[in-house]
Amino acid sequence: MTILPLGGQLSARTLPVAAVKAQPAVDDYPATWVVSLDATEEAFLTAPADPGRAGETPFDAVVVYPASGKGVLKADQTVNRDLPRAEGCSAQTLWAAVDLEPDGRADGAIFRFCCDRPEVPTATSGPSPCESNCQAIFSRDLGKPWGLAYQSSED
Repeated sequence: MTILPLGGQLSARTLPVAAVKAQPAVDDYPATWVVSLDATEEAFLTAPADPGRAGETPFDAVVVYPASGKGVLKADQTVNRDLPRAEGCSAQTLWAAVDLEPDGRADGAIFRFCCDRPEVPTATSGPSPCESNCQAIFSRDLGKPWGLAYQSSED
């Protein structure tokens, strides 16, 4: 899997999968897979915490599967003109965008916003301005329109 750390202190890394285990459905949660990575790389273990983060979770990252050595995070200003057209998708709620092709365009976009006020982003640290948080992940193939890949809410 490719790990793209947010915050700029670490560079992208491709890490080997150490184990994969099936996790059965429980209550309202669907069956899924638990994937463990070999993240014993020194850079990850000694990374200083980003501002507002605790030492045990020092930074956020986007995980790309299958691994893509070409994956890069895109700066907000390069993506804002080409966002999916859906509720909660705006320059304000864009959490991360990823370019997996060498074309300079985002191929994946993650939005985090208040479920009841989709124009309001969730807090990256500190108290949330939301009653409940929502997340939407969109992806697209080269030359294709955006499509919803995943969506979640705390409702």
